[in-house]
Amino acid sequence: YLPETDPLTLALGAGALLLILLLRRVNPRIPGALVAMILSILAATIFGLADKGVAVVGDVATLMPTFGLPDVGLGDLTYLVTGAVGIVFLAVSLLLRDTYTSALGADPQTARLAGEYLTWFIPAMALQFAMVAMGAALRGTGNVKPGTIVATATVILNMMLAPILIFGWGTGVPLGVAGAAISSLVAVAVGVIWLATYFIKPSAYLHFIPSQWVPQFPLWSQMLKIGLPAGAEFGLMAVYMVVVYS
Repeated sequence: YLPETDPLTLALGAGALLLILLLRRVNPRIPGALVAMILSILAATIFGLADKGVAVVGDVATLMPTFGLPDVGLGDLTYLVTGAVGIVFLAVSLLLRDTYTSALGADPQTARLAGEYLTWFIPAMALQFAMVAMGAALRGTGNVKPGTIVATATVILNMMLAPILIFGWGTGVPLGVAGAAISSLVAVAVGVIWLATYFIKPSAYLHFIPSQWVPQFPLWSQMLKIGLPAGAEFGLMAVYMVVVYS
């Protein structure tokens, strides 16, 4: 993009950067960034740089915006609810972890080891909600490759980390059962950060919009009317697994 660079904008930015570095060398206590910002504003105002191709912020509203909930469509709620469910899953699972392991563990030692595993594995599963939501959003735009690549890479990373953390290969610090769960947590966290880069790029088609994260329960109800019948199969499968493993 160098041929498209505006010379005045480049000169103003370079001058501000040089001023910050100079003031830092002269006296670190001087707020160089603040001084550079003030002088840049004065230069843009006095010399009318906005009319000569230098991009400025423009007019800033002096009043607070009108309070209200954002207008979020049903399609947006699909991904917002996923994050909310993930947070609820994390909180409830951690709260009931000890009760669950004590009830299903064959003996206190088994229950203790299961508790150590779930301490790290539950957060990994909670992060999966974000990973699945971002992958689904990208697939909705026709971009299937990122989700497939990230999912495959996280599995490989988990396989590589598991023996290192479980047996202490190369570190001399075997973590045992907890190491298996930590390897899953690290792999999923890497996958979430990796997928998030597809949403924070300036050229990205999809972006994170925090103002749309406010729950809208009427839309949640509409989604549940569609999703509950389709998800009943997984609910029955969960009941089946609990009964079998109990």
